[in-house]
Amino acid sequence: MYASGDDRPSANSIMEIHYLRQQWDESSVSWKTAKSGTNWSKSGGYFSTLAVASVELDPDASGKWHEFDVTKTINDFLSGSRDNFGFIVKAKNGEVDIVQFESSESSDQQKRPKLVLTVESSSINRRVNALISSQFTLSRIDGSYVINTPAANVKTVELIGVNGRVVASQVSREQVIYFDTHRVPAGLYLLNVYRSGKIAFQQKVALTE
Repeated sequence: MYASGDDRPSANSIMEIHYLRQQWDESSVSWKTAKSGTNWSKSGGYFSTLAVASVELDPDASGKWHEFDVTKTINDFLSGSRDNFGFIVKAKNGEVDIVQFESSESSDQQKRPKLVLTVESSSINRRVNALISSQFTLSRIDGSYVINTPAANVKTVELIGVNGRVVASQVSREQVIYFDTHRVPAGLYLLNVYRSGKIAFQQKVALTE
């Protein structure tokens, strides 16, 4: 993350990353509100008690990139062992130290936050990714995922990025679903199939250029 400014009375300060524990919406989030009509369980954001990563910033932190290692939490997101609602960055001494990082809406695209992922090609293959879980079969053909489901009923398919946002979705009544991902940027995602409002199938997938 790129630090563009700060207001710190102390020479050094610690910035922490915590994983969020509640769904939120970027268009309506505030100190008290997680999303329209829903408040945070705790004002300021409902997040993990312990930081998943931290960095100590020296007095010359502004105008520099700073790395946080969130590997374990990202793996938890992708495996489904932890709900993926994204992260929050905060100063350990939040009432005193203020550091400004460039956001995803920064006018300078080169300074926007970056999540760097390393994928082992031996474990994930984009062209042919055939995996069977219970009665579901997932395969990759010509830029689309083909999902073979147990029966022809109403199902919702979502592709979720590591930031917790849905990047593509589709509702289908067919037993075989063709889920187009041609326009989805390269990266790691969770592919969820919902039935009756619950996750019936989940698989981490990798899209490359």
